[in-house]
Amino acid sequence: MRDQMKSIIRAALFLSSALLLAGVFLPAYRTHFSGFMLGTWISVLNGWMLMIKIEALAAKVLDVDFANKPNKRVNMGFISRISMAILGVMVAVKMPHLFHIASTIAGVAFAPAAVFLRAFLFRSAK
Repeated sequence: MRDQMKSIIRAALFLSSALLLAGVFLPAYRTHFSGFMLGTWISVLNGWMLMIKIEALAAKVLDVDFANKPNKRVNMGFISRISMAILGVMVAVKMPHLFHIASTIAGVAFAPAAVFLRAFLFRSAK
């Protein structure tokens, strides 16, 4: 799981550098590129939080002792992840001269798309 997240972070870094260069060479679309970059990094942060929650859930499932431990519920952090996405869109709404709103919303879908693309491209041939 961690190596998959490392590859997503690496892809986000490459995408961010490409977006920075595109913003330099195409200043008319700078707000679009910066909005997509904001959404991308919010998406990466959401993916990181989900990875931590999944690892905690896996550790709880593998280390279960029902007789001695109270049954503590483990959640997936949906509220915190959707709050981060809403916060990013709010930043884009409050600063439209810096971030394009639609590009920010599109950037939030970066990590799930990267996970899907990575699984599709690097699947093992069995």
